Amino acid sequence: MATRYIRSVPSLAAHIRNVPRERIYDSSSLACPAAELVQTYHPSKLDTLLDARPSISVLNREADTMAHVLRRLSDHLQRLSHAYAEWQDFDAGAYFDLYPKQTEVLIDIRGTGRMTRITFFGDLMIPRFQLAEHYFVETFAPSYRAAFPVGREPNRQSPAMQLFRDEVEPEMARRWQHLCLVAQRLLWTLKNELDYLVVTDGEEEMFNWRPSWHTPGCPELVSGLLPAWESLTTFTMAVQCAPASRELYEGV
Repeated sequence: MATRYIRSVPSLAAHIRNVPRERIYDSSSLACPAAELVQTYHPSKLDTLLDARPSISVLNREADTMAHVLRRLSDHLQRLSHAYAEWQDFDAGAYFDLYPKQTEVLIDIRGTGRMTRITFFGDLMIPRFQLAEHYFVETFAPSYRAAFPVGREPNRQSPAMQLFRDEVEPEMARRWQHLCLVAQRLLWTLKNELDYLVVTDGEEEMFNWRPSWHTPGCPELVSGLLPAWESLTTFTMAVQCAPASRELYEGV
């Protein structure tokens, strides 16, 4: 599944397992750094946690902080289902307090007949997701392709192979593990919260990437980078919005 940005946990997992085949465009984390979001989405305490050694305690506190962020975002999305009709031309950046580039990366807006579907990729606001995604795009994928050049037998003793095996792959696995720990804690925290469950779009985002598991993952990778599809989760959210009543009568 081609995409310009990696914007969710299942998307990142799909790109990792299919690293020989997936095309990489731009890093979503470079285009929309979490640290540049307003404090509603990136409380200052997250920067302190990111500077600390990533122990279980630190990762749990990061997840708990992100739970508050996602609660506020879910409330914002629910309100949008009513507020949308008041806009002559809906401005997602103004509503969500985002700059144009942030809006482009974080939000999809698609019309379906008389309804508009607005999707917010909440995973992108999780700092551990950004650390893993950025490393994959900027370091892991290029290093893999240098170690395993297309159309040639890989040289197991080459400097590129040694760098990949000794440094790059273990670091990718470490970042992926940290992301999974934060995601699991977040899921446990939010799983019974109705306001969040009303707007979660996790099933659809998971379904979008399911085909990547129809074939075996890259055999050269360690098992820790090839998670089962059922073990993944995502905090992608969406809301369906009806147009302003005046639009319903256009052309009548």
